[in-house]
Amino acid sequence: MLTQTAFSQTSDKVGRYFADAIVTDSTSTMMFPTTYEWELFTSNKTMTWGNYYANIIVYDFKADTYRRLFPEDVFIEAFDREGNYKYADSFRSRTKNVSRGWIFYRVRSADFNGNGKVDDRDPAVLYSTNKKGEGLKSLTPENENVLSIEIYEKLGFALIRMQRDANHDRDFKNDDKDFYLMKIDLATLKPGNKIEINGNPN
Repeated sequence: MLTQTAFSQTSDKVGRYFADAIVTDSTSTMMFPTTYEWELFTSNKTMTWGNYYANIIVYDFKADTYRRLFPEDVFIEAFDREGNYKYADSFRSRTKNVSRGWIFYRVRSADFNGNGKVDDRDPAVLYSTNKKGEGLKSLTPENENVLSIEIYEKLGFALIRMQRDANHDRDFKNDDKDFYLMKIDLATLKPGNKIEINGNPN
């Protein structure tokens, strides 16, 4: 079960802030997302918009040990923990980032288009770990953009919406209208077939 606690303090040494803590495994694990100082979002080398974590501190409260999820700071899209949907859906998870066995992260870490900063025109890659923050791995190509993920826990899969760089300029924009859907099996994390608007059905 995903729960949230109030936990906030600044760290002048690293110029980062702790966001609210997230309990991801009630037997051992909490996650403390760290956030960027607002001033960094005006730098010509970093993200210029959005709600992002810099990294996540994975804390084992049984062993009283912790570690960083990513070796270096990246841009992790902040978790949607409320699931404020416009309509009821008994099959869809209330939390877009967390399933019964996995946590999913949309991460931007590279200046793919070479404009001197990491921003919304660079691709978001989907990563996963188990509920203890172990086994971090990427699930999608580094040259394609993950637009969204929806978890259908009762149906046993997550559905991701992907965007390709249609004109091959290494810049993901609204006019890159090359999209597809793909499921990820929640038991194995194995990707399914691409569902294309103009594709050939199996």
